[in-house]
Amino acid sequence: MTFTAIGDLAQSLQLRRENARLSADLQRLTTELATGRKADLRTSLSGDFGSLAAFEATITRLDAFNTAAAEARQRADTVQLSLGLVAEEAGRAANSLLLSETGGQPALVDIAAGDAARVFDTAISALNVQFAGETLFGGRSTDGPALADTETILAALETAATGAGVATAADLEAVVDAWFAPGGDFDTVAYLGTTDPRAPARIGPNSEAAAPPLASDPALRDTLASLALATLVDRGALPGLFEERAAATQRAGEKLIQSGDALTDVRAAVGVSQERIALAETTNAAERAAADLARNELIAADPFEAATALEATRVQIETLFSITARLSRLSLSEFLR
Repeated sequence: MTFTAIGDLAQSLQLRRENARLSADLQRLTTELATGRKADLRTSLSGDFGSLAAFEATITRLDAFNTAAAEARQRADTVQLSLGLVAEEAGRAANSLLLSETGGQPALVDIAAGDAARVFDTAISALNVQFAGETLFGGRSTDGPALADTETILAALETAATGAGVATAADLEAVVDAWFAPGGDFDTVAYLGTTDPRAPARIGPNSEAAAPPLASDPALRDTLASLALATLVDRGALPGLFEERAAATQRAGEKLIQSGDALTDVRAAVGVSQERIALAETTNAAERAAADLARNELIAADPFEAATALEATRVQIETLFSITARLSRLSLSEFLR
C-alpha cells in the first residue's frame, strides 16, 4: 500500500488556499444575503449579459418617460387651472354685464365695467402663467410672457378708439373687433408668443402629450376682446353717453357668453390630454414593473439558498480553523510522548 506524504510547506499552502476560497465564499454569500442580488453575475448568467442589458435599457427608458409624463401632467394641470380661472371669471363678468343695463342706472354700468376690467387683468395674468420657468401659452417662445401687460394692451386700444373717432357702442365694438382680429394689432402688440405651438411631449413609447393652447387661440382672443370692450367703458370711453355705455357693456356680456362655448372646447381638449397622460403613466408603471421583475429573475439571489450556503461555509471555516490549530501543535516531541 502506497502513501503519499505532503510536506509542511505544501500543507500550509493548501490550508491557506482553502482559507482564501472559503473567505471569498463567505464574503460573496454575505453580500448576496444583504443585497438580495447575485454577487457573481458573470457566472450566474454564463457570461451572457445581453438580456440583462436589454432590461436595464428598458427600465432606464421608462424612467425617462415617467419623468416626462409627470412634468406633462403638472403642466397640463396648470394650463387647465388657468383656463378654468379665465372661464369662471369671464362667466361671472358676463352675468354682471348683462344685468347692468336692466336697472337703467349709470352706477350699475360703472360697477359691471369695473368688474370686467378686473377680470381682464386676471385673464392676462392667467395666460402669462409659467411652469418650471417656462411660459405655457406662448407656443415655442417660453422665455417671456405670452401677452403684453394689461396697461400696454389697453393703451393701444384707447389710441385706436381715439383715432377712429368712436361715438357709439357699435363704433367701439368695431374698433375692438378689428384690433383683436387675426392680423390686427393684437398679433403685433398684445401677443408676444409664436404662431406655432410647442412640440408635443413624448410621455411613452407610443404616447405624446399635446402642447398647451396659444394665448392667441380664437376662443381666448374672443374672450379677451369681450372683456376689453367693457374695460374701455370703465376707462372712460363714450363719456356722457349713458345709453351707449350701457349698450357697450351689454354687448360685451353677450359676446362673453358666445365665446364661453369655444373656451369650454379648449378646456375639453386639455382634459383629453390630461386623460392621455394619466393612461401613459399607468402603462409606463406597468411596463416598468414587468421589466423590473424580469431583471430581478436574472440577478436576484435566493435568500434561503444563500442563507443555507452561508451556514455551510461558516461550518467549513470553523472546521478548517480547528484542523489548522491541531496541525500547528504537531511536533516530534509531542509524538514521542
